[in-house]
Amino acid sequence: MNTSGFSCKILPIAMIAMLVVLSACGLSTGSGLIEQTFPAPGTELSAYGWVGVSFAEEVVKESVEQAFAISPAVSGEFFWQGDIFWFRPIQAFEAGIDYQVKLQGEIETAGGRSVKADRTWTFEVREPLLLYFVPQDKGGEIWRTGLNGSEPEQLTFTDGNVLEFIPDRVGEQIAYTARNQDGGSDVWLMDRGGVSQRQLIDCGADICMEPAWSADSGCLACVRQVYDEEAGSYQPAKILTTAIAPGTTCLPAPEIDLYGTSPSYSPDGVHFAYYDISNARIQILNLDDGGEFNLPSTGPGFVDWSPDGTQIIYTDVAAAHHEPFVAAYIADLQAQTAALAFDEGATDTEFSQPRWSPDGEWVAAGLRPVNSAISKALWVLNLKGKGFLTVADDPTATYSAYQWDPWGTGLVYQQYDLGRSEEQLSIWYWDWESLESRQIIDYGARPIWLP
Repeated sequence: MNTSGFSCKILPIAMIAMLVVLSACGLSTGSGLIEQTFPAPGTELSAYGWVGVSFAEEVVKESVEQAFAISPAVSGEFFWQGDIFWFRPIQAFEAGIDYQVKLQGEIETAGGRSVKADRTWTFEVREPLLLYFVPQDKGGEIWRTGLNGSEPEQLTFTDGNVLEFIPDRVGEQIAYTARNQDGGSDVWLMDRGGVSQRQLIDCGADICMEPAWSADSGCLACVRQVYDEEAGSYQPAKILTTAIAPGTTCLPAPEIDLYGTSPSYSPDGVHFAYYDISNARIQILNLDDGGEFNLPSTGPGFVDWSPDGTQIIYTDVAAAHHEPFVAAYIADLQAQTAALAFDEGATDTEFSQPRWSPDGEWVAAGLRPVNSAISKALWVLNLKGKGFLTVADDPTATYSAYQWDPWGTGLVYQQYDLGRSEEQLSIWYWDWESLESRQIIDYGARPIWLP
C-alpha cells in the first residue's frame, strides 16, 4: 500500500498543530534567533580564544549563560558585546583536544518569547607562535616564527625604529611602539600576521611606551611622558588608556590622572596595577568596585599575575642581617596582604622578576647568591617548597625575557652571551618533560608567545 500521499498531507497539519500549541505556551522553535556561532567551522582557536554566539534580537542574558556549556570544562567568564555573547577562558584551552560547545535549553527574548535552543559545535586549538625582536644592528624589527624557529617572518618595516611590542591575550592583535620624526615614540597596532598596521596614538615629541592590553582586548594602557618645550624636558610619566574600537569604555577612565609606570591588567579583567612613582608604591585598582590597594616598593617594575588574577608576585628589597637583598613577594589582593614568596632559605638569593606558571604552582626566575659577582641562573621553583629545577646556568651568560607557554609545558627565554668576542643574543626553549633547552633563534631578543 502506497502511503506517501497520505503522509505528505497529514504532516503539515501535525506541524501546524504543534506550532499552535507552542505559540499558546509562549515557546517557539526560534531557528532564526541564533545568527552565528564562534569560532566558525574549521577554524582553529587560540589557547585563550573566545567562544561565542550572536543573536538576531535582544535576549535575556542570564538565560543564555545558563544554557551554555563547554566540554571538557574550562574556567572562564561570560561577557557581552551588544547582542553577541562571549565566553573568555582564563585557563588556557588545551592543544590536541576536540572541544564541544553546546547551547541547549530555553532562551528568553526581551520581547517575552521562549525559544528552544539546541545548537552544538566543535573546535580545536592552534599551536602558538613566537614573536621576537631582531636588534638594531640587524634591523631593529619584530619577527614571528614557529616554536622550532621554522619559517621566520618579518612583521614590521620601520627602518629600525621599533622599541617595544606586546600581543593581546588572544594573540590576534599586536601593539608596538616606534620612534617618530619628532623625537618621540608612537603607539601602533597590527594583526597577528603583520598586516592592517595603523597608528593608534600619535605622540609627536612625547614618549609613549609600555603598552599593556586589557583582558578583553578592548583597551590599551600605556605610559606617556609629555615633552615640555619651554623647559626642554619631559613631564612626569602618566598612564593613559585608549579604546581600540569606537564606543568602548576603558578603565581606568582616560580622564583620571594616574602618574606612574609599568601598567598591567589582571587576566580576569578585575584589577589594574601600576607603579606610583611619586609615592614609591605598587598601586592596584579594582575595576569592578573602585577599591584600591597599595604596596610600598623601592623601585619601579612590572608585576606578574597569578593565573586566576587574585594575586601578584613582584620583587623588592628586603632587610637582612648584613645587607639588603632583592626578594620575591606575593600579595593577596582579596586579603590585601603581602609576604615573602619563599621561606627563609631564599634570603641569601637575589631574584629577578618571577613569572607565574599557568597552573599557579611554580615560578620561573633569575637567581644568584647575594654578594656574588656571577650572573643570574634561570630557575623554576615550586611555591609550596616541593623542589626546584635549573633551566640554564652558564656563568658566562645572562638570562631574561623568560615566559611560560600557555600550558606551562615549557619556557622560552633570551640568552645573552658575555664570553664571546662579539656579544651574542639568542632565543631558547626549555622543555619541562625532557628538562632540556634548545636554541630556537640564533640572533634575536625579547621572545613573547603569540597564542
